Amino acid sequence: GDKYMNAGKLYVAKFNNDGSGQWIELAYSKNGLNESNTTYPFKSQADVVTFARLAADAVGATKMDRPEWCTVNPVNGEVYVTLTNNSNRGKDYATDAANPRNYTDLYNGTKEQKGNVNGHIIRFKETDDKTTAETFKWDIYLFGAEASMASN
Repeated sequence: GDKYMNAGKLYVAKFNNDGSGQWIELAYSKNGLNESNTTYPFKSQADVVTFARLAADAVGATKMDRPEWCTVNPVNGEVYVTLTNNSNRGKDYATDAANPRNYTDLYNGTKEQKGNVNGHIIRFKETDDKTTAETFKWDIYLFGAEASMASN
């Protein structure tokens, strides 16, 4: 239905290498999201919402692996997001601070898998504990590994 995106603002995250981050609004005519955009000629807010991935790329949001789960710690307000795999990464997808692993792994010892096969959990917290903050601090909370991996 159309009711979920009729009001409010849509933001994407940019995870900077120094552990800071910012929320970038995806709004028609803001941050270069208009007809003259070279990524995609956005003609309306409906275009921005429909093609949110293209809009996110155009404003410089951080590309991430597949988010599967997220939760908020009710005690301290930290947000945890699991990011797993990304078979579309290939060898050309560069690593960065928020996506620090890109490797080849063998599934069952025979099938080649590429990317961040075992995933990681990223943790972030909005500035001053305000849900309306446009900045945040983040870190890698945990790296995933196969259960049979050596402890070292």
